[in-house]
Amino acid sequence: LPAEVPEIKRSEPEMPAAKVEELKVVKQIEVPKQVAKVEAPKQYADVTEEIPRRPALSSATVRALELRSRQKVLKGKSLNHKGYALIKKGRPAEAIPVLEESVRAFPPEGKHDLNYAYALFNLAVAYRMAGKPEMAIPLLRERIKINDQREIVQRELLTAQRQARMSENNFN
Repeated sequence: LPAEVPEIKRSEPEMPAAKVEELKVVKQIEVPKQVAKVEAPKQYADVTEEIPRRPALSSATVRALELRSRQKVLKGKSLNHKGYALIKKGRPAEAIPVLEESVRAFPPEGKHDLNYAYALFNLAVAYRMAGKPEMAIPLLRERIKINDQREIVQRELLTAQRQARMSENNFN
């Protein structure tokens, strides 16, 4: 920094010229002459002052958020059970909107819950059974990433892919 601005602190230590030359040799960098001689800026901004600080959440707020998240997981779980019962009764078309709502009900942090995995699987099964195997495939691909009952999910994925190919061939 120029000597006439002593009250401004430099955020990074200046690298010694010998070290700069050493780095140029090690990295085989040629610095063009017009770039090598750059003047120091007249002022430095202290960017840390411009970052807005977020207030810490109170313990009551944290508990309320956790409770709300648990309620969403319970809602998703309950809807999944209802959708599964409809599938078992042979009514997959009726199960689809219930299971779609179940999958949407899980909050982002609830997507690690096994009930979310089951809801994804059940929705995929309902789509396939309702004659929409092409809609089941992406759900099963997402579901297979979750480490639980992968063999069953893989079989369902193969079945959905086979049905999707068959229905595609029937249209052609």
